[in-house]
Amino acid sequence: MNERVEWDGFDEQHPPSVSNSGERLIITTLSPLLTVNDYGHPEAYFPENELAQTLDMETSELKLCSSYTRTEVIGGYNSHLRLPRQQWPATAPGSVFVFKAEKVLDQERLLQLEHNGLGLRKGEGFGRIAVNRQGSLDLIDCEEVQLDDPEKKNRPDAPDLKMPQSVQDLLYGVVRSRCLTEMQQRAITIARSKDNIPSNALLGRMRSFLRQNSRAESLEQIRDPAKNQLTDYQIDMRDFGITILPTQMTIYELFEKAWTEPESLTRQMIEKYVQELIADQPDETRQTIIEKLVANDSEKMCTVLLDYLLTVLRRKSR
Repeated sequence: MNERVEWDGFDEQHPPSVSNSGERLIITTLSPLLTVNDYGHPEAYFPENELAQTLDMETSELKLCSSYTRTEVIGGYNSHLRLPRQQWPATAPGSVFVFKAEKVLDQERLLQLEHNGLGLRKGEGFGRIAVNRQGSLDLIDCEEVQLDDPEKKNRPDAPDLKMPQSVQDLLYGVVRSRCLTEMQQRAITIARSKDNIPSNALLGRMRSFLRQNSRAESLEQIRDPAKNQLTDYQIDMRDFGITILPTQMTIYELFEKAWTEPESLTRQMIEKYVQELIADQPDETRQTIIEKLVANDSEKMCTVLLDYLLTVLRRKSR
């Protein structure tokens, strides 16, 4: 029984055909073609630069005569984050692009082009193409057409590719949760020292300050004997992960920084986890989430840090 094949070719015994003049180049997409624009954002278009590079030609030596295309939206699911992937506009399978080449095409490079495909995420099956597999179809004698009209408005039923607010809220919550957990871990790092731990009474008073609105003013009311206990406890900030802070700080200085400039303790950490956890999102989305976290949650993150630090120190001082 003969094995069914998807396309008659893709091997050296059946190379792509080349016309006598060597001018005709017809690309047919066999799977969705994924590309990004110059800003790194998903956009459905044909990657002429990549095509020319594969064929060892200049982009100017390839002229797109006409095309017969449609687009679709590719979704998916990120199992690691348990979140839907960003929707990606793609050139749909079955789309055809007809080029005129100014020099004779090389069959070996055309075969390599079929093997390698075009675009992004080719390892997942995207970007598979067929080259000059239309036989004797005469598609080259056609008028040049405008593929994308910038004045043309989107169809009323065209899909909205902007990320839904519900998805942005999910991404926001993922990063926020990780940052709050990180603050607890950093509190344990700060509390490693067993020397000069403030008294339980002072630690309890500091905790009451956490629940007051005028925290910075409350810190200034601490008298010198108690203040000395806070300044005697030195913190090695090299393991804290915030490079803009000094390498050594006292507990007093840490509380003062957290209550007057909370964003200075959180921004670098927030940016780090946004890049790690939602790296596949557009720059605009990532920056929006960063600024929202810094503005809305810096104080909360610092409160978690200080509250957990006081809890660990009180256990050690017993």
